[in-house]
Amino acid sequence: MIRKTSLFASLFVIITVLLFSCKKEPNGGVPIYLEIDTALLNTNADQGSASHKITDVWVTANGRQMGAFQLPTKIPILASGDVRIIISAGIKDNGIANSRAEYPFYSVVEDVITNTKNGETYKYTPQFTYAPFAKVNFKEDFETSNGFTNMSQVTSATEDVFEGNACGKIALTESDSVIIAYNTNGIQIPFGQEVYLEMDYKCDNFFEIGLILNKDGGFNNLYKITLNPKEDWNKIYINLSNEIGVSQAQDYRLYFKLVKIADATTVNVLIDNIKIVNY
Repeated sequence: MIRKTSLFASLFVIITVLLFSCKKEPNGGVPIYLEIDTALLNTNADQGSASHKITDVWVTANGRQMGAFQLPTKIPILASGDVRIIISAGIKDNGIANSRAEYPFYSVVEDVITNTKNGETYKYTPQFTYAPFAKVNFKEDFETSNGFTNMSQVTSATEDVFEGNACGKIALTESDSVIIAYNTNGIQIPFGQEVYLEMDYKCDNFFEIGLILNKDGGFNNLYKITLNPKEDWNKIYINLSNEIGVSQAQDYRLYFKLVKIADATTVNVLIDNIKIVNY
């Protein structure tokens, strides 16, 4: 009985393997390749700069979720002919490399790559826009024509700018120990939904970002993140959803705090294209 059972089990395994090996794979097992080197962002006048830092793409092909891919990438897809693709923009949440997420305020890109053939590579550059439900609640590009009088402790810098003619500068001098820059007008942000701060920045030392809460007749600072020195301009997406949801203040001000640390005699921070985006 033992031998018969073992023989039956062996035959079952062999037959199963043969059946699966005879199963025909799509495209004969030879994929097409979707090559994406970079992504673009298109904006209108109300949405401000088209600056972005889309580091990843989340891809669906013919209804099959392929996964998330860091740019640049070359994605194998077992399909041919007309291939329908859906691409979402991926970012580093709060600038953290191991905290990657689909950015909720960019629309997905839907397209069809026609007449594809096995083994061929198809280059594609997704062009994203802000989603129809996305609202740029606050923006500041620091162009000199705007004046940006609503930003306290921020001056205009016309050298080493990110784009355009000017950027904002926050400077901690030798005589200062700390300086806090902030927008003087309160921003009303609905709670219970996703909220992000977008900005470009460059700095020669650490600096802090947070929110000033106008709540119950008083003002309180709510710390969010400390950013490291950056020799080159960098884009960051800072997720404020939890802070807005927990605080539920009447309105908010964005603050930047510079503190003299170690042997630094001065601290300089350049900022541009500040946006607070929510539904």
